Amino acid sequence: MRRMKRLVACLALVCSMSACGNAVDSSIVLLGDSIIEQLQAEPSPHLNLGWNGARTAGILERAGKVPPTARHVFVEGGINDLLGGDGSPILDHYARILNALPGGARVHMLGILPVEEPRLRADFAARVSNDRIAGINSKLRALCSTIQRCTWVPAVAIETDDGIHPTRQGRDALRRMISGALKAG
Repeated sequence: MRRMKRLVACLALVCSMSACGNAVDSSIVLLGDSIIEQLQAEPSPHLNLGWNGARTAGILERAGKVPPTARHVFVEGGINDLLGGDGSPILDHYARILNALPGGARVHMLGILPVEEPRLRADFAARVSNDRIAGINSKLRALCSTIQRCTWVPAVAIETDDGIHPTRQGRDALRRMISGALKAG
């Protein structure tokens, strides 16, 4: 009996330090880079497949982890491709991401979020601008429009810590974008 009580206490401790008891709704999936990953730091019922440093090639790989039961998939990313110096594969990778996602899922494409140019480090500012992002997003939006189950989610400028990563207010704005897209269908 004493061993059982210790086991239960141990499990309770593990659950208090992890996602135990927090139901994750895998019908709604967030797929992207650190901007998406940061949404995981605060309570969210959605399956978060974002991670720090992800380029679109990595997002494509992770698209295979989206459950077949997903009904809504939000896709964001591309800034790390630009920061790495080569944005040329972004459009191709997005096309392949769209094809890799479960056929029954509604895809909500966020594309590359605008940056706060004055806050960017000098080496980043040399490779990234909102004009360049807008040009790529225009192509991504056109790609999305060719796929019936894809919806373009217009990005709004969000407050950032470093020109790229959202502050708490920025994450709240991003959540509102996601919530609005879900309500719109």
